[in-house]
Amino acid sequence: MFHRIPPVGNPISWSHPAPPPTLVADNEQCFFVQSGTAALAQALVIAKSAFTTDTPEVIVPGYACPDIISAAVYAGITPVLVDLEPDRPYMSLSEIENAVTDHTVAIIAINFMGIPERIAAIRGSLGDSGIIVIEDSAQWYPDSYGETPISSSYQGDLVILSFGKGKPLSLMGGGALLIKDSKLSASVEKETFAEGKKSHSSSTLKTKLTTNLKTKLLYTAYNVAISPYGYWLLELLPWIKLGETHYEQLDEINPIDNNRLYLLASNQKQYQNRQTKAQKALGDMLTSTQQKLMALPNQCETYQGQRLLRYPVLLPYSEARDIALTSMQKMGCGASRLYPAILSNIEGAREHIKQPSPLPNATDFASRLITLPTHNAVSNHHITAIQKALQLND
Repeated sequence: MFHRIPPVGNPISWSHPAPPPTLVADNEQCFFVQSGTAALAQALVIAKSAFTTDTPEVIVPGYACPDIISAAVYAGITPVLVDLEPDRPYMSLSEIENAVTDHTVAIIAINFMGIPERIAAIRGSLGDSGIIVIEDSAQWYPDSYGETPISSSYQGDLVILSFGKGKPLSLMGGGALLIKDSKLSASVEKETFAEGKKSHSSSTLKTKLTTNLKTKLLYTAYNVAISPYGYWLLELLPWIKLGETHYEQLDEINPIDNNRLYLLASNQKQYQNRQTKAQKALGDMLTSTQQKLMALPNQCETYQGQRLLRYPVLLPYSEARDIALTSMQKMGCGASRLYPAILSNIEGAREHIKQPSPLPNATDFASRLITLPTHNAVSNHHITAIQKALQLND
């Protein structure tokens, strides 16, 4: 078969440069940096500055991208892992309560594939500690309604967006930090950023808005690579490790480059106008199936029909997951296991984590999870192949 689709990825628009959209309300702030990891690192620096402790800690879910650990290391904060609730992407509320100490400065709540974390419940577990809630929304970008800024879709004190490869709104790089709590604004070193709200002023937009040739070539190559035939060719190259998870050190925080910043508006419009046909087809199929599997959007009370980066499904046991995943990969369906293990088992990350523990629920979650593609390249053929593969688990 000379045709395979990736787990995630829609074409990037590199035309129509324009001033960046307003992402926050008038009493909030937005800063654009070079990556989502950098945005998270700066959020942790801000949280750290709000407390007086020599050994700051941040609570993070045990199953997540290792970039979270990179951001914490950059900020000089020790990550403390907590387990998940059984069969859910949510952090365990009881584990959060047990993890809080006098040194806890922040907690990172992740919107998993578009399924929001239970931030109101988390705040209840934190009590009156004043711990900063950082909402990591690298895996979800909301729709906007009229003039309402996207920040209204979030509940965290600080919010992280990512425009990296494979993200909902991809620019092959870039990230944003939204500061919703005005008390935290004073901690921001403004010279570190290209500030989102100020970049709308006429004084900063005198230069003609263009996209350079290097950026156009990058996006053209990316758009070809995520096409069914392009991705098939990439998989033939043994030195390209597609979809592998690694710990990578963050060395500095820089402003986003203008080429990406001025393409945000057109790509946001493209994203928010994109059809969700594949997501709906998967939802209908998984709702009607009699298989012993869990379609997480159907199981999580915080999911209210949001756009999903990928469609997450838990199979009944790890062997069943591996059989189904192998079958779907042979058929080029874009299925993936996401991260292979809990954070404390990712090489390079473990040494930075405080008192790593087994985390049984997160470990079980990692062993049973499959993510299914929801992007525009998913066809009825792929939906049928996914359904066939899942039926192997009767």
